[in-house]
Amino acid sequence: MTIDELIAAAGGVTRLAEIAGVDHSSVSASWRRTGKVPVERALLISKALSIPLSRIRPDVWHPEAAA
Repeated sequence: MTIDELIAAAGGVTRLAEIAGVDHSSVSASWRRTGKVPVERALLISKALSIPLSRIRPDVWHPEAAA
């Protein structure tokens, strides 16, 4: 799942930042640049948006392991 898809699922950059407990500039600049959500923030986002961790960070939580 891309950062832009997460932003859309959350309802915008500001809302995603609120869920993750970060400033919206972190989402807009840092996360978009790297294309990755920090692991500790992925947990918060997964819980709030009911998105499996394996979709947010498949490099950390492999889809096969999550099944």
